[in-house]
Amino acid sequence: MEALITLPNLLLVIGIVLITLEVVVFGFSTIFLVFIGLACFTSAILMWANVIDESFIHSASSIAVFTFAYALLLWRPLGKLQSEQQDPNNQPNTMKGMQFRLAETVSATQTGVYRYSGIDWKVELAPEVNVTLEAGTAVEVTKAEVGKLLVKPVGS
Repeated sequence: MEALITLPNLLLVIGIVLITLEVVVFGFSTIFLVFIGLACFTSAILMWANVIDESFIHSASSIAVFTFAYALLLWRPLGKLQSEQQDPNNQPNTMKGMQFRLAETVSATQTGVYRYSGIDWKVELAPEVNVTLEAGTAVEVTKAEVGKLLVKPVGS
């Protein structure tokens, strides 16, 4: 049992915990924990290979150096990964193609309301629709935005 509790094994566990914490809890919003986790992995591997002595001072200094090195190497690529986001007005969703009947008349100047999943959605005509849709008309969602459904008549 004592053979399992070594500094390299501890560093390996710390690295796994830090990277898991970064991804699962923080949603990859701070990338510092990834750098420290990778530095723990690297230090553990070098200790297993007897390149670094298994002591606290050597492990702490190697983790600091490797954290700095990983930050220099990976800051820009991981930063790009974080900043790649979709247009907030064009999010993929499962509501596109959903059909329902209008409870009230909807036109270019008059919006309606549709209650779906406990939320009152504002209903507007899709840009390509130039007619007034009367209450009871079957419509299909062409695009869903925050709190808003753009619709067209079914079959058009």
